Amino acid sequence: MFPDNAITISQIFDGSVSSTIIIPTYPSTLLGVNISQENLASNTNLYCGNELVLTNFAKTTEFMRIHKICTDVVRVQKAGNDKAQLR
Repeated sequence: MFPDNAITISQIFDGSVSSTIIIPTYPSTLLGVNISQENLASNTNLYCGNELVLTNFAKTTEFMRIHKICTDVVRVQKAGNDKAQLR
């Protein structure tokens, strides 16, 4: 499904937070993402630099293939009180 050299990142975010998850030393390709939210009290955004790649509004986003080439930092910005897990 993915190339042999693909790296999987899984991180849990609790409460309102902004976090850098990849600082690239070369272009990164975001192949896919899944965001699981604990409740309905959060919005979670995935960015490549300042470009919004995916928004998750108060629900769980099933795994989506996105194939986005990113030459900037990859970061998550989450608003709300519950937990969200990015995979």
